[in-house]
Parts: sequence; structure tokens; C-alpha cells
Amino acid sequence: MDYATNIVSIKLGSAEEYTIKRTSVAHIDTELCINCGMCRRLCPVEAIDEMQRAICRFCPDCAEGDIMLKDEQNKYAVNHACSIGCPLGTTPEGFVNLVAEGRWQDAYNSIAELNPLPSLCAMICSHPCMDECKRGTLIDTPINIRGLKRAAVENASKNRPIFKHSIDKRIAIVGAGPAGLTAAFYLSKKGYTVRIFEKNPQAGGMIKIGIPDFRLDKNLLLSDVRVLEEAGIEIIYNSSIGSKPTVDDLINDGYAAVLIATGAPKGIDLPIKGALSNKVYNAVTFMQRVNSKEPINNWKNPVRAAQMKNTVIIGSGSVALDTARSAIRLGAEKVTCACLEAEEEILAPKDEIIEALEEGIEFITSVSPVEIEADFITVKGVKFKKVSSIEKDENGRLKPVIVKDSEFSVKADTVIFAVGQKPDIKLLANKSGLELDYRDGLAVNQDTLMTNKDKVFAAGDIINPRGSVITAMESGRNAAMRIDDYLNGRTLTDRTKHHKLNLARNEEKIFPIRLEKLSPVKMPKTDMDKRKTFDQIELGYSKEEAVLEAKRCMKCGFEQVDENKCIGCRACETVCPQNAISFKSIIPKGGIK
Repeated sequence: MDYATNIVSIKLGSAEEYTIKRTSVAHIDTELCINCGMCRRLCPVEAIDEMQRAICRFCPDCAEGDIMLKDEQNKYAVNHACSIGCPLGTTPEGFVNLVAEGRWQDAYNSIAELNPLPSLCAMICSHPCMDECKRGTLIDTPINIRGLKRAAVENASKNRPIFKHSIDKRIAIVGAGPAGLTAAFYLSKKGYTVRIFEKNPQAGGMIKIGIPDFRLDKNLLLSDVRVLEEAGIEIIYNSSIGSKPTVDDLINDGYAAVLIATGAPKGIDLPIKGALSNKVYNAVTFMQRVNSKEPINNWKNPVRAAQMKNTVIIGSGSVALDTARSAIRLGAEKVTCACLEAEEEILAPKDEIIEALEEGIEFITSVSPVEIEADFITVKGVKFKKVSSIEKDENGRLKPVIVKDSEFSVKADTVIFAVGQKPDIKLLANKSGLELDYRDGLAVNQDTLMTNKDKVFAAGDIINPRGSVITAMESGRNAAMRIDDYLNGRTLTDRTKHHKLNLARNEEKIFPIRLEKLSPVKMPKTDMDKRKTFDQIELGYSKEEAVLEAKRCMKCGFEQVDENKCIGCRACETVCPQNAISFKSIIPKGGIK
């Protein structure tokens, strides 16, 4: 930049470099900034960076745990932050601090900017952002970001600006699960006209079918979907794409691109001896019947307590724990989860494991099932062998290393496999010549997410096995970005997610000993003696509780303007919820020549 003439050069991607004159540059007040990230994401020339304050851990009085020297503190600061934990690119610090001020609508708007299903994520997100919270990793316990998101959702008006269909291109999406809805949201924000084809009478996919009511209020999920529809996303229900119409029919009908996001709706049964016995289920079928209030046992007779006295679940992920906890509510006396993973490697989030233990679920870890023991077709138990380690084959499939002479049995009258799910895409693929991968999902180019057929893309569990709800949403977002790239003949970097953390100057360092001593505010939950029903367990914070929990945020991050890049367009100023951005004149004496 030439300060004498206030000329700045701009070069975006492979575009030709050009220069402009400017009269002012932006400045962000770090005391007012809440690090919502909105200005950074909007800046057209990437002139705004996220800064992270180092947390002092040198003195024993600062916090429990090992002492960290200055270099360690600085390195930790730029490698851990809630803002890099969210797969959708949300910067939680922003809405957390808006909640701390009791600004519920602003907090909701900050969440909804990048998240099409805020109510859903407020209840069942696996919250990777909390794993990166410095309060939790360096001081005591993480901010309950998911709980505060729920508080914002419950205390604000749910609405969105109408999507402007400014681009004369239509895009079809097959499947209204989390991946399909997220892709539709981002493509609609960009200006495309989007139509979703959903085979079921309601949206939600496996979320609605597979997650129990004690974890997710399905009405809140549908309210998120309704807001998206009111904003301009069209969903055609009871419409199955496969043999008629086919994906080719959609392309021939004028859709510029088609995204397949039909999920993985089929449960996996392990091919072991006794797997065809009576009262052996896969978790998907089991939970579908639970949520639809259908009889569990052979579709005819409702399960009585005596029929599920000893239930063994094979698996340790969220689906396994949902299944186990549902079995308890259906009257099972003893429920055991058995898994390949060691105790410290159980796949489900820690808070779900704690709740399962509270409800009496037992775990057997580092074991592999080898046989379901049965008297003719009546289950009597499950035979296991101990596992010393877990390897993977060339396709990423798990290969347990069995310990010799380690066989033992667990008594059971009901067995449920919760070892994963698989797509149900063969008909659709065969009718349109789409290639499948080794697990019968769609084969895609990992960089573009395009299938072997031009204009046809895929996202979600259909390409990513063992994914969570938030990773499915991330996949839908990525697919939307890649479709937009394809239709415009270029490749853009997703700056919302892929941004570098920068170390704040030393004067900004946080000294925990100076922080107000605030204890974590526990999420109110249903009493243990009432957890025999499918009523909600987490009851949500009151406004007062949410504000108190939000005030525990240490405000590690803030945004900062690089004056050498800023062009003074003032776009950032229009979105800042804190009025933290001002502009200072840089006109030299005599004005710009």
C-alpha cells in the first residue's frame, strides 16, 4: 500500500490485480468485540483476522494442572478455540456473549446465520466446540455452549429473511435429512432456486426416525424445517427418486445440478452364528419401531418387561446408547453395551455416556462378539472374545485383534446390533448409472463431491460412514460450496471454516486469577426416579441460569483489522452487533491526488 496516495492493490484468487483509492480504514474496539466472526466472514478482501489471547498458566494459583511456559501458552492459544471446533464455522463466543447480555434475538440470529437447524443442534449436537473451549481445557469445565444455544433458540423469534432467487438456475436435492437441508440452505443463500424431494411425509431423515424423544423434541426439528420452507426452500414430500423419476429425469427436466443426500437408513447385522434367532434386531429397525410407537417384537406383540429382561447392545456410539436407554424405558431389567473400543475410546460423547451410566447401563469394553447363543431360535446369551487392539483394512473397515483363549459369555434374551448403518441407494444408482463404493454408498471425487455422472453430487452419510448429525450437516455445506464452484467454473476456499488463528499481543493475555469466580451452572434435568419414560431429560436453562453460565466465557478471541488490506468499503460495519467497528480517516494533508 502507498500511504502517500492511499492506493491499495487487490488480488483475489486467480483474478487480475487491480488498485483502488480509499479514504479510511476500519478499526475494531477489542473491548467491545465479542468475536462473533460476522465481519470477518463478510470482508471481501480478507482484511479481518481472528486473534486469540494467550491464557496464563505459569502460576499455580491460576488453575489446576501442569504449569505452561510462555511459548507453550502462545502455541496453545492459536491451536485451540471454540471457533475452530464447529464443523459449520460458527464462532460460539459471539452468541455466548450475546446471551450473557440477555440479547436473545441477536444471539439466535448469530447462530442461524450459518446453521439451518439451530433447534436441532441445540439439543443433540455432539458439540466439538466444547472440546476446544479453553475454559474447559485450561481452567475448570467448558462453557455449556450447546445449552446456551438452546436458551437462545427458546427465547427468540424463529424467522429468516426470504431467500432471493437471484441466480437463474435450479438445483434438486434428494433427501430432506440434515445434509440435504443444510445444502439447500447454503445454496438458497447464494441465490439458487432449490427443490428437495423427500420420500417420507415429513423432513428430518434418520434424525426423526432414529433419535428417541427423551433426547430430541421432534416438534422443534419440524419448526426449524418450517422456517426454511417459509424462507423459500421448497420440499416435495412423499416423492421418491429412483426408478420413476430417475436422477437422469431431473437433469433432463432442467436442473443445473442434483445432490443425493439420502443418508444411511439401513441397519447392519453382524454375520455371526445365531444372528437369525428371535429377538435379535439392528438398532435402526429397533429405534424406528420405538419412535413410531410400533410393537417391537415381530411387529405384532408389544415388548413386555419380561421379554427384554437381559438386553445386550453391540456397539458404543450415540445410536447404541440411544438404543440401550430406550430398552431401559421399555422395561428391560439389565442392559449392557459391549464394544470393540477400550473404555477411554467409547465412541459416544462423554455426556451421553454419563447419562447412560446414571440410568444403569453397563459397559463391557475391548470385546468382539463371536456368537449369539440360542436354544433353537430363543436367545440365551452372547459369546465374546477379548480384543487387544483394533486395526483397519485398506477401506477403513475395523479389524479387531483377538486375544487367544479369552472367550466368555454374557446372559441375554434380546440382542441389538448398533454397529453402523448403510445406504439404501442401489435402485437409484442402477437406474442412473451411478457408481457405488465398497459399502454400497455413492462413490464420489473427494475434492468435488461429484459422482461419476456429470452434474450429480452426493453428501452426508451416503458418502461418510459413522457420521454424526453435525458432520452430516458439514458434508451438506461442503457439497453446496462444491456445486456452486462447479456451476461457476472456479474453486473458492471456504473462509468461514478454514481460517487461521493469530496470537494477540502480550498486553491482551488473560490471567485466570483475575477472572470472576463463577461455578458452572448445571443443566436442569429430569429427576432420576422419573427417567422411565420418554420425556425430555435436559429441561433447558432459565434466562437467569443461561446468563450466569454465559458470563463464565473468558472472551479468548476478538477480531482485528489489517490496515494494509482494508479498502474502507464499510461492509463490516453493517453487520457488527456490538457497534465495535469504527473508521478512521487516512487522507494525507492536501487530500488524495
